[in-house]
Amino acid sequence: MRWLCLLLIFVLSGCANHTKIEQDAGYGAVMLTADVGLALSAPPAELLNSQWQKRMYVTKAQTQQALLSQLAIDNDGELRLALMSAAGLPVFTLSYTAEQGVVAQRFIAVEDLDPSYILADIQLVHWPLAQLNKHLKGAHLIEYRQGGELIRELRQNDSTLLDIRYGGEVIILNNKIHHYEIRFEEVKP
Repeated sequence: MRWLCLLLIFVLSGCANHTKIEQDAGYGAVMLTADVGLALSAPPAELLNSQWQKRMYVTKAQTQQALLSQLAIDNDGELRLALMSAAGLPVFTLSYTAEQGVVAQRFIAVEDLDPSYILADIQLVHWPLAQLNKHLKGAHLIEYRQGGELIRELRQNDSTLLDIRYGGEVIILNNKIHHYEIRFEEVKP
């Protein structure tokens, strides 16, 4: 059994891919559409020295992936994110600073999981509205309450490109551009 574990570790370490991910051309943004981009930005002061763990359920078409995410932001604004599969296997880790950009290490090839886009989604969910709107090109975010639920919408002209619904311990991001949904659920100790 010990040899099997060592072999698995060896294979996974051989598959690890450590790269600096360049943000899309233009103004250094993650392009959500051909003409809508979000320039990744430093964490806001209120999120410094924070960390959380969340289960992420990513649904696209008829498939769902369950992931465990762990995010930490230090006092200098460096963000570190680790994603693991439901079985506990590492999928990738990334770090982000405004100066260095996104640096990711992939352990398992997973379709449609681009670290820059996941970081953009996390920023759209957690960063303050005013900060995000300063870093958006071609669209803007609005926020309103419907019933008791807080809703954020990324809008371009009269179209909603994505919406985020904050329902207590569950946050749901529905990306209408790329047709996927991410459900964030708090992990309780």
